[in-house]
Amino acid sequence: MSEKTRLKELLTVNGMTEAQIVRDLLLSNGIMAQLEYEPIASVLGINIGDIGAVKIMVSEEDFDDAREVLKSAGKFDRD
Repeated sequence: MSEKTRLKELLTVNGMTEAQIVRDLLLSNGIMAQLEYEPIASVLGINIGDIGAVKIMVSEEDFDDAREVLKSAGKFDRD
């Protein structure tokens, strides 16, 4: 993603493992995703609460497609 790409939060998950699985699912469907998290959580191995939260960000252009990918995988139940 270029620096000019506007990102939108698609989903917040607890822990880097789940975030990487979701990111890989999106990537396998041609959707670039960026993970935003507190680095200290990875160092300490914390994956609960706000410190363990990982935001999955996608471009505004890809948001609707990304949401459909996650819905079809049973991961995104919000409207």
